[in-house]
Amino acid sequence: MGWWSDKYSRPLKDPMLLSYTLEELAYEYYLTIERSKAEAERIQVESDKIEEAKLQEADEWADQMEAEEAAEEAKNAAVPPDPMKDPKNIEWMQQEIEKNKQELGEDFGEDLSVNFEDE
Repeated sequence: MGWWSDKYSRPLKDPMLLSYTLEELAYEYYLTIERSKAEAERIQVESDKIEEAKLQEADEWADQMEAEEAAEEAKNAAVPPDPMKDPKNIEWMQQEIEKNKQELGEDFGEDLSVNFEDE
């Protein structure tokens, strides 16, 4: 009967306690136990949801960091562009050839080759 005294902050010799039957006291005792178990389970479920949300957030952050690293690696691993195929370089070369043809004669650049292995 100590649980009853603790729960209601009443003395053990309280006349109110004497008005209870044993069945009523047993029912109230087990009801108290069930309520505390249900509360503990609710708190555990709530705690699990919070932990799951934290883990999911951490996983999403890790996935984002991995994607950024992969993009950076792909960017760094990309083959540098061939300067011989750059339209700006081709245009500049043609302008230089035209300018030098005017200064040095129409046959300037006829013997030039961009394939250096043939020489």
